[in-house]
Amino acid sequence: MNLLTEKNDGRIKARHCANGSSQRQYMLTEDVSSPTISAEATLLISAIDAEENRHVATLDIPNAFIQTEMEDREEKVIMKIRGKLVEILCDIDTKYEDFVVKENEKKVINVHIKKAIYGLLESAFLLFYRKLSSDLIEYGFEINPYEPCVANKNVGGSQLTVTWHVDDVKLSHINNDEIERCIQWFKDRYGKIGEVKVNRGKIHKYLGMVLDFTQEGVVIVDVSQHISNIESTFPEDLLGLTVKSPWNDDLFKVDPTSKKLDSERASIFHTITYQGLFMAQRGRPDVSPAIAFCTTGVHESTEEDWSKLRRMMIFLINTKDDKLVIKNDGDRKVSWFVDASFAVHPDYKSQSGMMMTMGQGALKSSSTKQKINTRSSTEAELVAVDDMISSIVWTKNFLIAQGYDLKDNILFQDNTSAMKLEKMEGRVLQRGRDISIFAYFLLQIKLKKEM
Repeated sequence: MNLLTEKNDGRIKARHCANGSSQRQYMLTEDVSSPTISAEATLLISAIDAEENRHVATLDIPNAFIQTEMEDREEKVIMKIRGKLVEILCDIDTKYEDFVVKENEKKVINVHIKKAIYGLLESAFLLFYRKLSSDLIEYGFEINPYEPCVANKNVGGSQLTVTWHVDDVKLSHINNDEIERCIQWFKDRYGKIGEVKVNRGKIHKYLGMVLDFTQEGVVIVDVSQHISNIESTFPEDLLGLTVKSPWNDDLFKVDPTSKKLDSERASIFHTITYQGLFMAQRGRPDVSPAIAFCTTGVHESTEEDWSKLRRMMIFLINTKDDKLVIKNDGDRKVSWFVDASFAVHPDYKSQSGMMMTMGQGALKSSSTKQKINTRSSTEAELVAVDDMISSIVWTKNFLIAQGYDLKDNILFQDNTSAMKLEKMEGRVLQRGRDISIFAYFLLQIKLKKEM
């Protein structure tokens, strides 16, 4: 397949890829899935870059897959080239004409794949990840055990950090000369087929975000381009309309009599919801509750769902230039604010909400529907903490593995009863075994921290 896309700078990019769907029937997920850096790890590293006033550079490795050999194995990967692509290949080099066969009156060339190709499940990012990570380790880097796409190396008494998402790489170090040495290493190792494109300076386009380090100690995250893309997808003209917030008090209320959307608008609803989910996780956490509600209706969206999506779109268009400003206040403390809205859904389940900061700005936030029913706001708050506790523990472990001198990792709540249960200061067994398990689990985390 040959796919075309327009990049942010206006250039047209072509991607030639294999259709690897036929491999799914005999390949295991763990053999083909590759690690990719998470949005929260990217923002945490960027916040540390800003706090320590590091120099930052971003790289684009060219033809990453073509530089990666397929692993030696008994089974061969055979790909069929069909139709027009056969003619193009033969025009490039007539030697391929000797290998043309006909299947159902169509020209076909069967080829043995020796290099990784985009689209093959066997080589879908995983082979290149193994190559890049092993090369970095050989160069003296250590992979963060809690984030496999973050690597660190002590250079000149300071930390050199590399993060990557497939072939998009970000470097940071206090000394610009060390950045340049690392850039040269990437060029020597991966610049033989094409040019390693480098962006230096204070502003970087990285993984769908614009990271702006022009203010000392601050990183500004801009996702306005994503909002523009979403705006172009929405079929209605919303210019001139205004709302004060992306949702109102009726967000989680559902009218069962609301008419279902036609297939075209249902498809648009689905597309915008997941475009918005990507955007909210990176730079616009203020619309997370609206996006969270829309995700519950993507399979059978209604006119009521559309009206709520429309309100969010109006808000986004009017606040397109709002940016997420992140700054660590220097006390090496992570603060988590967790809350719950009790029984707000039609099935009487509650909504969990969370925001994490290291001083200014939300480094991570989420708004999710709880998976179980609870009988009080206290239980809902306890479940909310349980929903978020894995992120709380992961962030602590990730930062410590980064060598970050973390002083405190503090959870804030506004429900006294929930806090007492989490500290096991009250009996909870009579309220239900599941709630007891939540409380006991949270207590063990607290005890391990104190030990």
